[in-house]
Amino acid sequence: SGTAVLLHILDAIRTWRFSRDIHIVLFDAEDVGGMDGNPFAMGARYLAGHPLPLPPEEVIILDMVGGSGI
Repeated sequence: SGTAVLLHILDAIRTWRFSRDIHIVLFDAEDVGGMDGNPFAMGARYLAGHPLPLPPEEVIILDMVGGSGI
């Protein structure tokens, strides 16, 4: 379901014209931690240590889209 939302957003914005770059950052299973010996929030830590050249002016956060029990 989260993938479906992302694909819909990408399909919509591909025809728009922007005055700046768009960065898409995906984290999967970040909150689980310990998977295959990887630490918790590995991708988020990497991004924090390697920030974008300019901070974003806007963000869209999708979390638990269609999650079980919601």
